[in-house]
Amino acid sequence: MLAQKSENPRKGSSNRFARDNQLLPNEWGQLQLSDLRRIQDTLSTKFGKAASLKQLEACLMLTAMITTARNLETLLPLSVKFVGRNPDPRSLASGLINHDGKWSWWLPVGAPALSNYPKGTWTEVKVGMIQTSPNVWLPTSVRVAELVDRCMSARAVEPSSGNIPLFTHSKREIRGLIQSILNSASSELDRTRRSAQTIESLQRWLPRKIAQDAGGDPAAASIISDRYRSLAHPMTYYGSLSIPKAIRIHSRATEQFDKHGHGACPEDISHLSVGDPNTPSDEAVFALIRELAFELESAETSAERQAGMVRQTSALLAFSLGLRGSGVLPSSKAIDQQTGFCLVADKDRLNAHAKRLVWVPPIARLQIAHYEDHLRLLKRSLGINANRQIDELEAASPSSLPLFRVHSSDRIESTPLKLVLKWSKKFSWPGASNAGRHWLRSKLSSECSAETLGAFFGHWQVGTEPWQSSSALDPLAYRADLGRCLNAVLTKVGWKALPCTGCAA
Repeated sequence: MLAQKSENPRKGSSNRFARDNQLLPNEWGQLQLSDLRRIQDTLSTKFGKAASLKQLEACLMLTAMITTARNLETLLPLSVKFVGRNPDPRSLASGLINHDGKWSWWLPVGAPALSNYPKGTWTEVKVGMIQTSPNVWLPTSVRVAELVDRCMSARAVEPSSGNIPLFTHSKREIRGLIQSILNSASSELDRTRRSAQTIESLQRWLPRKIAQDAGGDPAAASIISDRYRSLAHPMTYYGSLSIPKAIRIHSRATEQFDKHGHGACPEDISHLSVGDPNTPSDEAVFALIRELAFELESAETSAERQAGMVRQTSALLAFSLGLRGSGVLPSSKAIDQQTGFCLVADKDRLNAHAKRLVWVPPIARLQIAHYEDHLRLLKRSLGINANRQIDELEAASPSSLPLFRVHSSDRIESTPLKLVLKWSKKFSWPGASNAGRHWLRSKLSSECSAETLGAFFGHWQVGTEPWQSSSALDPLAYRADLGRCLNAVLTKVGWKALPCTGCAA
């Protein structure tokens, strides 16, 4: 089941991309824990109370680059702003914010560039969808807060309602001092790598840390740090984070270098999200669940019961398997009963490597069983011709559930999944046909490993396919990773496997 061979041989360019993607991460170009320790020691020993304003600003810039992943050109023009308890996020410019005496960054995020929502713009408020912000709120680290306070004191700056420049020295001066700090952090005995002595290495540390930590997510790393890796690019179109969740991810990543100074976030900002704006809200998903259950419970005729079961089953599987809104729904015959694995082809069916090996959670397997039981009972109330048509649908594709509408006791009409989801938009279905995929991707972020997320949602690059001979992903570890969280996030929002109780009557 796991062995898949490409139906089309790769071209030379594809082979080159595959080789590039299979290279190990550029560890020699990244800061290591030992490098961070040397930098911390240098900052502590060489820049004490007698440090000049220029030295303080260089230390502040260096620490900010490590803890925000922003480059010198982005941070240098930022301003300091003192705000009240609950500032209006739409009118709040990017910068360093003093909120209730606590320092926090308000910085642009690495959101996907959508044609209707250019980067840096607010998304319009849509019913049933999350509200995304072009900026993310990140509490500063303890060291950044101390350095800012010392810089403000050295400049005799008082709290003001206006914007105050964060840095007063030139790019050349600050860059030169940072480089000297990095040079001082090395020694002959340590034989520090040259890559750890570059300013660019400072801003590469955070996204790598977020992506490679346990429960790491390349999409979250790109969104929070505004730095893209090629592998993360497709993931960001399905990745959204609530700002409180982004703060937790950032805090966990940066504590190895410097802990957050606080965890406060203004109320109006805490309700916002960052990243993918096409993610349904939990409230909208709960409303959909209630409407589907009500439709099924109130069904009286065979046609109504079949319509209710088709919509309930299609919706639950679309959300639990992260379906793209096309293809077919797997039947129990498509699922390996021992492992719970199933191959889903909802993208490029001509390419075997485009198929996703998903673990079908118990709630989805139970819903499939309910639908198949419903079909057996439904046949009793239909005529010979309708039963023959159902048998033909099942025989044509035994591994998929037959979806159809009942017109009369002798006539049914096959209905593709894509059409079922399109019709569902007339009810409480939130967003596009693949809304369940957007929602589930956001829920699983930081709940399982980056490798699991990539394999489950089909986000990989040429040469990094999860079940190729070059992959080291363990199917059992993959299943265990999903088993810890997938069923739980579905039941938490209210999803239940529902039988058709009226069919037995």
